[in-house]
Amino acid sequence: MSSNTEQIKERLDIASVVSAYIKLEKVGANFKARCPFHSERTPSFIVSASRNTYHCFGCGRGGDIFSFVQEIEGVDFREALVSLADKAGVRLADSNSRERTERTELFDALAYAALFYETTLRTRPDVLDYLKERGVSEGAIKKFSIGYAPNRWESLLQALSVRGLSDAVLEKAGLVIRGDRGLYDRFRGRIMFPIRNPSGKVIGFSGRVFDERNRDDVAKYMNTPTTALYDKSTALYGYDTAKTDIRKRDACVIVEGQMDVVLAQEAGVPHTVAASGTALSVGHLESIRRLTNRVIFAFDSDDAGLSATERSATLALALGMEICAVPFPEGSDPADLAKDNPEAFRAAIVAAEPLINFYLAMIFQRENGAPARQRAIEQRVLPAIAGTANRIDRARYVRQVADALNVPEDAVWEEVRKRERPAVASENGSGQRKQKITSARKTHMEAVLERLFGILFWQESVKEPAIDTKAVRSAYEKIVGMERAEEIEVLFPDAKKSALAARAEISASVKETIALEVKELLRTLEVEMIQEHINELHIRIKNIDTGDSTKEAEHLAELLRLQKKREELISTE
Repeated sequence: MSSNTEQIKERLDIASVVSAYIKLEKVGANFKARCPFHSERTPSFIVSASRNTYHCFGCGRGGDIFSFVQEIEGVDFREALVSLADKAGVRLADSNSRERTERTELFDALAYAALFYETTLRTRPDVLDYLKERGVSEGAIKKFSIGYAPNRWESLLQALSVRGLSDAVLEKAGLVIRGDRGLYDRFRGRIMFPIRNPSGKVIGFSGRVFDERNRDDVAKYMNTPTTALYDKSTALYGYDTAKTDIRKRDACVIVEGQMDVVLAQEAGVPHTVAASGTALSVGHLESIRRLTNRVIFAFDSDDAGLSATERSATLALALGMEICAVPFPEGSDPADLAKDNPEAFRAAIVAAEPLINFYLAMIFQRENGAPARQRAIEQRVLPAIAGTANRIDRARYVRQVADALNVPEDAVWEEVRKRERPAVASENGSGQRKQKITSARKTHMEAVLERLFGILFWQESVKEPAIDTKAVRSAYEKIVGMERAEEIEVLFPDAKKSALAARAEISASVKETIALEVKELLRTLEVEMIQEHINELHIRIKNIDTGDSTKEAEHLAELLRLQKKREELISTE
């Protein structure tokens, strides 16, 4: 595999790959552009032609041509490798050619099946009329390759056998079933929605019942089972057509089903997807996170829709994602609104509320009386706050709940902490102290430190540094304290120092921005350190013996001072 990647990198320079997606501007030996991974006005995305790498100083993303294609296309490494190999004219050396041939046969079978269903749809005016009544245009039918599976036992089986595809391949692709009567079509009498991978290749199907839609004993939807190509826990319907707009808008709208996706995208909300054949999972959210960290849930307004929002939000919160939800009027169906009033549907998506606001609005709308509302908030809102990774968001939500219930914030905090998962306790080698921090914050601190030290290591190795490295180290030591500064630097062995310095050197073409970035990194680090002290003071105040008013007053005064300083730093431009 390594020879494959090396050959591809030799034949493709990163500037040519990146410029196929965004406009690059030559700056010295490198290139710059507005980052494709987050919204910004001033270009901070740098492409280094000499190193064949990229780095964004705004969002921190960086890497080589493979990670760039993975990020911008929303695919895994294997798919990025295949895509770039095609562009470079490199024939991939696959140690398991048999497995590769089988996957090719499966893709072929599914592509032919999709074509068969599409062609068959044209022979059924009643199905076409039904789709038209539901608001599905001719353009949408073509865009999503919607088709129809005849209500016969062996229609697809016979059509694909003529193309030379074996029964074993059709069975492995999930297109046919082996039973007492032998092999027969899995999908019969259904409107067919092909499910595609991020590259646009068909990997499975979801079939909506049509011929027997009035029978209660027939499943409304039938989906491809798990195969070598299709995994319902990761596949998202509409992802291939929505990925560009998800990245561009830095948000992903999630609806309940295939028809919802079709109508939403047709209504002018192109960044819409849905899970296929299962509830939203961590795998689905991880796929979305490749493109954005912001999700908007647009489920039905009934109890089932609210439960789906709650279940999905729990997973997204645990991943540290930003969550909004659309408060559709009770009894309204998002798909019907998209069909009947596209403008109102778009307005509803734009007006999506942060999750906690959404919950509070629903509770105050549905529940009567303070006791009922308090119980609903305890059951639905407080667990969501406890699961929120961002501390600032959590504090804001606590304040909202306290205002809504007309109770002190401390009371809400106490209930939230009861619902928190146990903090991760880590102890240094000497066992001198323990730190309780969330994994999200730990990751953020590590990212800030690695970036800061990367710049320092790089600048300390050049003859004419763009910053005063001694002054930066002095400022850093003042923020974290000498003892902790020594503990942290031990975490960077020589090999890691070289890697961090090399990553930082990509900014060589924009030296005037280095000092500004270092200043921002130090400010961020100071905010984090102050927050640590604030957390420690909260614990000390909580543990003060009753009656020790002097110590309590001292701690409270220090707490107020630190909170004020933190707010001043955060508000600094």
